[in-house]
Amino acid sequence: MVNVFGKKVVSSVLAVLILLSVFLTLPMTAENVNAAVSAPTNLKVTEYSDKAAKLSWSKVAGVTGYLVYYSTDNSNFTKLKTINSQSTTSYTVGGLTAGKAYYFALISYTDINGKITKSERTSSLKITATSSSSVPAPSNLKVAEYSNSAIKLTWTKASDVT
Repeated sequence: MVNVFGKKVVSSVLAVLILLSVFLTLPMTAENVNAAVSAPTNLKVTEYSDKAAKLSWSKVAGVTGYLVYYSTDNSNFTKLKTINSQSTTSYTVGGLTAGKAYYFALISYTDINGKITKSERTSSLKITATSSSSVPAPSNLKVAEYSNSAIKLTWTKASDVT
């Protein structure tokens, strides 16, 4: 092969091809792979009270852990907790104030040799801590039956309670 100046370029092309083949056969390591990290899914509240709420979500494969964020205005989020375990899929948030709205969101992350890669933040989940005085009590509590070893109680279920 001859270039426009009349010189042979076969050796240059061959050198480039050799370099490319070496590069393409190198093992892919964490340093040269910047794969996207999936965000957690199914963020929900599984338990709550007037002072705490238990958040849970689905496990994300291939991550180092999760970052829990909170906000009181659904705009300005602050990191609340770093969870350094892929298998941990719940976190109980304490110190809530009854009647106040809180918003929670998660981010998955990987830490490969000190290189942190984060997912997109999940949609926020709104929680309003409930006051125990705001939950209606059952009514018409009665002893329906009794014996020497047992008592059967009945009552009318309060509305909007679990």
